[in-house]
Formats: sequence, structure tokens, C-alpha cells
Amino acid sequence: MNHSNCWFAALLVFAGMMIGCNASTGKRILQSTSEARARDALVQAMSALLGAKSFRIRMDATLAGEKMTWETADIVAPDRLHMNAMDDFEQISIGPDMWRKYPNLPWHKFEVDYDKSIVKIRNPKAVDIVRQSTDVMLIGPDTLDGLPMTVYQYTLPDGFGAGSPIHYKVWVAADFLPRRVEFETQVSGMALKASTSYFDYNVDIKIEPPK
Repeated sequence: MNHSNCWFAALLVFAGMMIGCNASTGKRILQSTSEARARDALVQAMSALLGAKSFRIRMDATLAGEKMTWETADIVAPDRLHMNAMDDFEQISIGPDMWRKYPNLPWHKFEVDYDKSIVKIRNPKAVDIVRQSTDVMLIGPDTLDGLPMTVYQYTLPDGFGAGSPIHYKVWVAADFLPRRVEFETQVSGMALKASTSYFDYNVDIKIEPPK
């Protein structure tokens, strides 16, 4: 798999927390009430994530049986990212500017679409979309890295615009911040499974342009 596909898959995992669910109809009242409560809790978690000044993520994905693993990526609000994509390249994004470095090569600056940058992924409007959804479900309690969690799931009926639903599971800690997101879907007929772990919330992280 080439570098752009790896980065694309990684962003899909992260963006999973930033994308809302479409509303559906025909639900029973009891089910709708339960889903509304789960949706409100997930909206609270997503809002807390958007409000964090910084955090780190670790991304893993498997596409068509090929496993990919990324090192941790640092995120600093509102628009800074520093990541290592496996051992293939290092990347820094600050607003509309992006630099990438491949092994044994100097940093190179790229022109990027600002609307598709890390700022767009942290789009606060997504919270409003989730508030309108009716297909969020509470799974129940769990433990992750020794901490108590509450697990939720939801589905995007057509998340990539290609007719394939995306099935999500989200682990939320007692501080209402998400700690893990998993999803499964199909991309061009290939099975994509991915996860993102979130940690080091609100620690002092510095991300500056490369020298």
C-alpha cells in the first residue's frame, strides 16, 4: 500500500470521532429514548475531545488483510499535527502548511487543501450532526488499560459516499473523553478495519515548523 493510502486510512480512523450519524425513522419509543441518551453521552465525549488543547493518538489498520501500524501522532489545537507513518515518513501540519520528510531525505513543504487539513477533521459542526442521529447504542461497561470505560456503537449508512456503511465502537472514560475508536467498513470492495487510541490529553506538546 502506498503512503497516501496509509495516511488516508489513518485519517479515517481519527475522523470517525468527528463524523455524525444520519437520522432514521420507524424506531420504537423505548428504543428511541435509549438511543437518545446514548447519543447525548457520545456528543458529550466528542465535545470534550474538541475542547482538549492537546492529545496523542496511536493508529492501527488492516486493509484487505494487510496490517498497518503507525507510531503516535501529536495533536495540538486548533490546527497542529506531528506524526510518524510507520518508518516511511514524518509529517508536520500547521494550518494550511504541511511538511514531509522521508528517510535520508530533507524536509519538503507541500501545498495542501486547507479545508481538508486537520482543522476540518476537528470540525465542531459534526457535533450538531450527531445530535440529530438516532442510531447510537450503549453497549455497556468495559475496562481499557486498567481504566473503567463505557462503550457505545453507531453506524454511518454511507460514510464514504460509496454505499458502504461504517460500523463504529467508541470507548469513553469517566472524564467523558474518548480513549479508543474502532471501525469496520468496505473500501473499493476491500475490508478495512481500524482503530485509534487517544491518550496524553492536555499535556504540553510543542509542534513547530521543521528547521
